[in-house]
Amino acid sequence: MSAQEFDMNTLFRYLGGFAILLGMLPYIGSLTMSLFVNTVGSAAKALYYLGIILFIIAVLSYILKDELAAKLTFSISIIITALGILIAGKEVVTNEGYYYGSAVLFLVFGVVLFIYFYRYENAEKTLKSMFIILMGILYTLTIILYGKFIDYEFKEIFSYLMINIGDYAPQSLILGGAFGLIFGLLLLIYGIFDFMVEQSEVITRIKRIVWLLLIYTWILGFLFAVYIRPLAMLEFTFGGITIGTSESWFAVAYMYVIVVNIISIFYGILSVALFIHIISEYASKQ
Repeated sequence: MSAQEFDMNTLFRYLGGFAILLGMLPYIGSLTMSLFVNTVGSAAKALYYLGIILFIIAVLSYILKDELAAKLTFSISIIITALGILIAGKEVVTNEGYYYGSAVLFLVFGVVLFIYFYRYENAEKTLKSMFIILMGILYTLTIILYGKFIDYEFKEIFSYLMINIGDYAPQSLILGGAFGLIFGLLLLIYGIFDFMVEQSEVITRIKRIVWLLLIYTWILGFLFAVYIRPLAMLEFTFGGITIGTSESWFAVAYMYVIVVNIISIFYGILSVALFIHIISEYASKQ
């Protein structure tokens, strides 16, 4: 690749992808599902972490501009992780229906996502819109059922509880993060307007607004995931800081995120590069 071919957007893609990779480890360590899977059998744990490895490969493929491979690998990573979550369900003692319901929906979401990406270039517009609507429904229901699993009452869906349930699996980092429920709903609404877009100019304008809100929700969810959520898992005491997990590598990840990600200007620069890339690459496409 020549110097001329390596434009600024390519630079932002590389730096932004690095931001996702650096933010991934402490984020994964703060997930309720990650902490739960670590207490169950080796089969569930192996599938769960195989899904994480595929997720990392998907990010690396995207950095290298192999977008089809990135999308398909990301979809497969969701399917594998969902299988791990399903197997881990044998250790669940309460609200099993909600647990298995969310896991099955997440698995189906991964399958639909794979089909959508695989047929993206050849599919008709109506079919693509229907896939987007279906994905929005599946991911929204996944988050809702997971919320019912961890809190049976589920009274305050758009409050602090929503922040907790938004992070369902490692892949949630780039599916709206903490605001996954809003992300799923916006995806559903966008699909509906995309299906109706030929009706009028007003519909087209509304669709563009929803798409922009989707992009901004993605950015806000990522910011919360890599900056706020790891801090929320720390227990501050008079004697210092206690890591909110017993897993040693999670503890190392948390200390890492405090020193490198949250405090350093370096990670701030990487995050800004990521947001510039996302906005320039996707916000202007509608």
